[in-house]
Amino acid sequence: MSRLSDGGRIINISSGASTRPISVVPIYSMAKASINNLTHSLAIELGSRGITVNAVAPGWIRTDMNAAVRENADMVKAIEADTALGRFGETSDIAAVVVFLASDEGRWVTGQVIEAFAANELDRWDADTRPNVKVNSPARRDIVEIDALKACGAGFHTAFRPRVDLIDHFVAGDRALVMVNLHWKHDGEDFYGVAATGQGGTSVESFMLRLENGQVTHWDTADHSLDRAIYLDDQGFAMPREITPPAIVKGKPR
Repeated sequence: MSRLSDGGRIINISSGASTRPISVVPIYSMAKASINNLTHSLAIELGSRGITVNAVAPGWIRTDMNAAVRENADMVKAIEADTALGRFGETSDIAAVVVFLASDEGRWVTGQVIEAFAANELDRWDADTRPNVKVNSPARRDIVEIDALKACGAGFHTAFRPRVDLIDHFVAGDRALVMVNLHWKHDGEDFYGVAATGQGGTSVESFMLRLENGQVTHWDTADHSLDRAIYLDDQGFAMPREITPPAIVKGKPR
């Protein structure tokens, strides 16, 4: 450790198999899971020296390692169906994540395992989200229960095939904020009656979460650039209007 330069970067290469074990390669899955734990431990140990430690966990990436799998049409179809972007990843997709973590823009990210496999794994929300979670967004309001949230998320993924870039996030007490760039293109399935047009854009969105005992109880989405909201409105989608959420502090007229 003494040979490491202060302010440096350590980027480990894990695998999606570290959290989704593959039965035919148990030792591989076990080894990659240990890399995740090593990443968390080193991040704590080296944080005081300004050294960030992260891992990138690719999933199905188009390489020689899975060439035989890609020759099986049924396997390819099943894998693509389990992937939000509907395709195998490319090595350049993983390289872009590594470049970010190695750059100055990644200076505040440490102790993370970046699961760069774009899986549509909405069941993971079960551990962190209350069954009766309340959800609001520019497109849908007054959604109640996690199954409705997951159904909405799944519909969005299959319709818009988004790519999400993390801009910033923080947790303070019973509040959390996540801000993202949402790159989307409506070339998938219909979205609540709106047929795919091939149009796309980038929306800057914030997810404002309320927490209780580590679980999300309220999930509110704010769309800052309105690209997607305007698109849906133009396509005749019934957007919520004249909404006034409950106020924490009410202002006085002046």
